[in-house]
Amino acid sequence: MVLGSGGIVAIDEFDKIGDEDRAALHEALESQTISVAKAGIIATFNAKAAVLAAANPKFGRFDSTQYPAEQFDIPPTLLSRFATFHLRCCQGST
Repeated sequence: MVLGSGGIVAIDEFDKIGDEDRAALHEALESQTISVAKAGIIATFNAKAAVLAAANPKFGRFDSTQYPAEQFDIPPTLLSRFATFHLRCCQGST
């Protein structure tokens, strides 16, 4: 997100990111900064970017009877950082 500061960051497979990356992303979405601690030096970088994230539903298909946020394996604290949600549902031929 530091490299995308001032622009747009696109994240695919958002539901599959690890816990460590998820924590860093939460900091970036909340405070628009990323803190890095290496060799006793603590640095803070700007991460002012718009985020476009794509994720798949938990069970591979959307259920029209459930609230969309319940269908992703993403914590509500992270989902609440996004302003809008757009669902793309494809009806396959069976």
